[in-house]
Amino acid sequence: MVELDEGMRSGSTSPSFPSRLGAGPTDLAPLQDAAGEHGESAALSIDAKVSSAQRAWPALPGAAGSRCCAMRPWHDRGVPTEPDNIALSEQELREIAGYAADCARRVLPIFEQHVPADPRPREAIDAAYAFAGGGRRTAALRQMGWAAYRAAREAASPAAADAAHAACHAAAAAYLHPKASAHQVKHILGAAAHAARAEELASGADPRAPAGTLEWARHRAPAAVIAVLGRLPAAPPGGGRVGELIRDLDAALRA
Repeated sequence: MVELDEGMRSGSTSPSFPSRLGAGPTDLAPLQDAAGEHGESAALSIDAKVSSAQRAWPALPGAAGSRCCAMRPWHDRGVPTEPDNIALSEQELREIAGYAADCARRVLPIFEQHVPADPRPREAIDAAYAFAGGGRRTAALRQMGWAAYRAAREAASPAAADAAHAACHAAAAAYLHPKASAHQVKHILGAAAHAARAEELASGADPRAPAGTLEWARHRAPAAVIAVLGRLPAAPPGGGRVGELIRDLDAALRA
């Protein structure tokens, strides 16, 4: 079972995490969510506040550095919560990253058509494939994910921006947490949903475009994606059009 713990944040390889994966610095995908309005610096500030809250409450056994530790007071009050951990093997993590890279690669031409001189989304996808193929989870992978995120923010075309966001999610999939949280569904299916949105925008909002992409993503999903989704709650509400596409694909994969 893969446990993503404080070693990811310190840059060292945690004893509870297979060393061949490499040290995973800070979880990119949650930071990408937090940076939506204020950018990377605000996300890091948010992360620092979460870390402070974590220090105030002891982590559960086997869940060092868990973000849910910031909610420990609710545990003390006896409020029912989701289970903290799910099983997540190294091979499953790699297959999920490869699947996310496949989804992002599908719409990479949309980005490169609008911004042909910007290599950042392609580099993020290549880095995700390298991890999926057995490579180490390095700081460079995280940095390439952030670079793709910045490319999305700088893109003038909404379709190109969603294509770059798909690449960002592909790199971020390597940092999926083994936590029983609906939020983790977004990290598994985010690349596919952004790919579907990119094709929808590129087609002039033709509803057949995202439907076709989601159907392709459903058939493309490896067994690991379906198995890990089965250990998680259903996709959460919200998230605008991309959130709606995530829920549609999540429901289809669970059917």
